[in-house]
Amino acid sequence: MKPMNDSNWLSRLNINITSNSNRIFNNGNNQLQISVGLTPRKDESITKEQLNSVRLVTLDDDGQYQELSGEYRVSRKRDERFEYYADTGMAPSRLLESTACSRKFYVSSTASGGSIKTLYAAVTRDEDSHYVSHTSVFNSSVKVETITSPNRQRSDFKLERVDALMDTVTDVVEHDRKSWKVKTAVDIDLYHLEFKNPAFRIVDADAAFQDGLAATFLGERDDGEVFWGNNFASPSVEMNLHYLVDPLSQVQAFGYRHLSVPINTRAGAMNFIRLQLRGIDPKPEAGPPAPGSFAVLDQYGNKYKIKMTIEGAGNFMDFRMLR
Repeated sequence: MKPMNDSNWLSRLNINITSNSNRIFNNGNNQLQISVGLTPRKDESITKEQLNSVRLVTLDDDGQYQELSGEYRVSRKRDERFEYYADTGMAPSRLLESTACSRKFYVSSTASGGSIKTLYAAVTRDEDSHYVSHTSVFNSSVKVETITSPNRQRSDFKLERVDALMDTVTDVVEHDRKSWKVKTAVDIDLYHLEFKNPAFRIVDADAAFQDGLAATFLGERDDGEVFWGNNFASPSVEMNLHYLVDPLSQVQAFGYRHLSVPINTRAGAMNFIRLQLRGIDPKPEAGPPAPGSFAVLDQYGNKYKIKMTIEGAGNFMDFRMLR
């Protein structure tokens, strides 16, 4: 592509960073907003097809313009889960000068920390006429700086246990035309996993959730038998189930039968549920299996691998970091 170096069609073709910084973490999730503005000359116009041809390009070592690929990706859609780097204040006013029409792009990177990439805007007028903001007529470019994602240690997180609910549910056991009311003890603990530094938040996790939950069934422990009459005995068991709660789920309560506890009420935290059932006829709903390990994502798209561990014969949760 040989760009036109004239202003016969456009009086302005500029490219600007319109988020607050030119920096992005190299996690492939963090995005930087780039806006391309175009203004046609008097008596000229920009068609929808021409506007849709706007793209971001770089200059390779052979002096050829190339669209972003490889370590740099571009999207027309912002990932709303994540914030821009240093997401405070406003972009400088000079970047907000009006143009007749514009296009927004969102750039992410997996390049090595410290990498700097210069980007230009390109637009096609027709099959033989291409314009690039790099020419002397427009002289517009931006520099994108990739920075290394932070490493986190276990000490950067905290896990808080809350005794959420202890209650019973009642069932009826029938045998030989007789019936007995039996109770199942229900113990629900809620855990909050979050960063110790309140400036960071957990915004998502990469576990495979279904209906907002993923569960691990830890088996059951035999507590002996309960006899009903002379010839009927039922096993008494203790069951422990552990659930991961999707941070993005709209579900606001975890329930077992008619009992429920609120979940996802603490912004920036990931919830875990421990459900213990003790009785004659527990009926757990385990749901989809929880992964042995998963990753949580902070508000900048950085991933931290975590494995939940089970302590005290299933009675307590803990966690450790994975590399």
